[in-house]
Amino acid sequence: MLKKCVTLFAPSFNYRGGIGSFTAHLIKVLKNSNYKIFMISYNDIDENLYSKLFATPLQNIHKHSISLPIRSFFSGKSSYGNLITKILDLKYTGSLFDQLDRLGVISFNVTGVWLFLPSHFVYIHDPERLKPNLQGVNIQRIWRSPYQHIVKKLLQLYKKSTIFVNSKYCLNVLKTYTGLKGNVLSPPIRINAYKKALNGPHNKPWNISLVRFDKDKNLELIIKAAKHVKNIKFLIIGFLDDYNYFKKLKKLAKNLNLNNVHLLPNLSFNDRLKFFSKAKFYLHPTIRENFGIAILEAMASGLVPFVHRSGGPWTDILDGKTGLYGYPYKNVEELVNHLNGLIGNEEKREKLSRNAYEKSKQYDLSNFKQILLNYFTKLQ
Repeated sequence: MLKKCVTLFAPSFNYRGGIGSFTAHLIKVLKNSNYKIFMISYNDIDENLYSKLFATPLQNIHKHSISLPIRSFFSGKSSYGNLITKILDLKYTGSLFDQLDRLGVISFNVTGVWLFLPSHFVYIHDPERLKPNLQGVNIQRIWRSPYQHIVKKLLQLYKKSTIFVNSKYCLNVLKTYTGLKGNVLSPPIRINAYKKALNGPHNKPWNISLVRFDKDKNLELIIKAAKHVKNIKFLIIGFLDDYNYFKKLKKLAKNLNLNNVHLLPNLSFNDRLKFFSKAKFYLHPTIRENFGIAILEAMASGLVPFVHRSGGPWTDILDGKTGLYGYPYKNVEELVNHLNGLIGNEEKREKLSRNAYEKSKQYDLSNFKQILLNYFTKLQ
C-alpha cells in the first residue's frame, strides 16, 4: 500500500511558465493535504522563485539535486543530444520508480516531455514535442530510423503511468502523435487572488498581454495590431527570458512610431494586478498554445480575452465559441476588427467580462485539488 509520501521528478524545477505554476500548485495541494514531499532534479532549486512568484514556500520539503555533468553537456545541443539526455535519465534514475514503489512512495514526473522516467503519474505539458515522426526536425535521413525507434521505445515507459495533460487540445495531440491516453488536469488559478483587480474600475482603454519575452510567443503580432488601433494602449507584461528579442520588439515599435506600445518586464504580481484592475482587454498572441494560464488570470480579473483560433486557448478556454467569453482571431486584420467593434460598446464589454470571469472559476485551485486528490486516492 502506498503511503502519503510523494517524490517529484524534473530536470529542473526552476520554470516560470505553465510548468512552474503547475508544479507550485501541485506542491501546495499535497502539502496542505499532509503529504510528505521530496523533490529530485539535476540542479539546485530556486526557493525564492517559489515563495515570491508562486507564493509557495518550500519549507519542510526534502530537496535533492543529482550531479550529472555529462547530461548538461548534451542537453540542448541537437535533437540527438536531447535524446541522449533522455537515455541518460533512464540509466541513472530509471530504477528509482521500482525502489520507491516497493517503499510505498508515490512518484510524479512533472516534466514528461524532457524527462523520460517510469512513474505513477506524469505531466506532459507539450505532447507535440513527443512526436516520433521528425517532421521539421533537422536530422540527416540516415539517423531518422534509429531516432524514431528509440523515441517509440521510450514512450512505452508511460504505458503504466497515469498521464496528465493541461487541455483537451493536448489530449488529442498526445493520442495522435503517441497513441497514449491521458487525463486533463489544467494548471489552476486562485480566483480570490484576483478579486481586487476584478473589482477595479476598468476605465482605461488598455489591452494587456501577459507573456514571456520569448521569440516563440509571437509578440510581434501585438505591435502590428497596435499600428491599426491607435486608441488602445497595448501593455506587454512578462518575464525577460530573451533580452535580444526584447530589444528587437522595442526597436520595431520605435520604427513604426508607436506611442501606444509599452514593454514592462519582470513586474511583481501586485503590480500586474494594478494594471489588470484598470484595463479592459487581454490579447494572447501565441499560436497553437497548449493551454495559456495567463488568459485565465486576465479573465479572473475581468478582462475580455482575444486568443488565436488554435490550441488550448480556443478549444478549452473559449470552448470553441465566438463572442461568449471573448473572441478568437486568425490574423491581425480579424483581431483589429474585433477590438474596434468592442472598444466603443461598454455594455457588450461588461457582459463579456462577466462571462469570462464565470468561465475562469472552473479553473479555481479548489477544483484542481479535488481532481488531483481523487487520482491519488484511487492509487492508494
